Amino acid sequence: MDHPSLDIISAIYDAALDRKLWPAALERIRRFIGVTAIQLMAVDRRLGTISFSATANVSEDAELEYVRRYCAIDPRVKVLLGDAPGTWLYCHELLSDEFVARDPFYQGLIIPNGLRYVAGCKVYEDQDIAMVLGLHQGLGCAPVSREQTARADLIAPHLQRATQLSINSFVQASQASVGMEIVNRLRYPMFLLKTDGQVVHMNCAARQLLADAQAVLRMDGTRLVGADPVCARRLMQALEAYQEHAPAQIERAGGVPASPDAQILSLERPGVRPLKGFVSPLYPESVMGIFGAQRLVMAAFSGPSRGALPDVSFLIAAYGLTPAEARVATQVALGKSIKQTAQELRVQPTTVRTQLDSVFRKTGTGKQSEMVAELLFLPNIEFAAGGGLLSWPAA
Repeated sequence: MDHPSLDIISAIYDAALDRKLWPAALERIRRFIGVTAIQLMAVDRRLGTISFSATANVSEDAELEYVRRYCAIDPRVKVLLGDAPGTWLYCHELLSDEFVARDPFYQGLIIPNGLRYVAGCKVYEDQDIAMVLGLHQGLGCAPVSREQTARADLIAPHLQRATQLSINSFVQASQASVGMEIVNRLRYPMFLLKTDGQVVHMNCAARQLLADAQAVLRMDGTRLVGADPVCARRLMQALEAYQEHAPAQIERAGGVPASPDAQILSLERPGVRPLKGFVSPLYPESVMGIFGAQRLVMAAFSGPSRGALPDVSFLIAAYGLTPAEARVATQVALGKSIKQTAQELRVQPTTVRTQLDSVFRKTGTGKQSEMVAELLFLPNIEFAAGGGLLSWPAA
């Protein structure tokens, strides 16, 4: 069996010194092991929160939805965290096909994102932190093999030492950076705000939005405000709705975590289409503390492009769609028939019809043309060279 190259080992220790380098290091590891995707995640054992997460070949949409909604119902985590470090868990040995077919974690997140199998292992554990490595295989691939996990075992001692070298970056003090790192990778403008409009964090796209000559948002000191009285009032009314709102118990319809109540914003701009967006609360109790211990509001906005379809994660957050519903919406909006959509997403046509009915209900539309008109006001989704939606590459 080949051993990891010095480049791979060096990348791991470079990431120990600068956590922004973990995705690049994990991509090297992914290619060495030969799997579709990979995730390294730290769980704060004292608080039960995610204090670190990095991935390779996983979309930002999927990563954000995992830490925001689905980590709480991941059927693998409890078993994995109870195992001794170095013990591999293979999901295809633990979870039957019948379980996967009805499980909301797999049906709502994993399979719609092109994945199917995972093998997981704790690579480090102490009284404060458990560091977990997850190897993913895509739909149509064979389950993660013992040969692949044996290759991962050659990497594990370096991951363990890297964790020990940088342990302070994985504990509560840096907890909020997990969510912020994901926000920074999103293509559309996103702000993390306090309920009075104070900006806690903004990504690069948000900074570009504020620099636009036709911007209807601006900074007033450290606060995000509307550039005119109407826009200022609409933004503040949306934020004030969360000031006295106590977080409800996390409800799960059919086992799926409920999305926080989002409010759609439409801010008028002279001579051009309105700037459309949404605000949604981020309660630490509901998102495993990935944005820190304080209550925040997430505010995301569309770009100026015309005739483009929205990011899946924007649909999920703005309208409370499940990842599966969001993908049905984009496929149908592209002009795909129900049969074509079912083939593309590898589900039954009856499933597509049910999900499309749910999309109509959640977006406040009654038919396909109305839904498309609604979606065209939202942020762009990327397209592959052949015109189809970007898909997961094979390992």
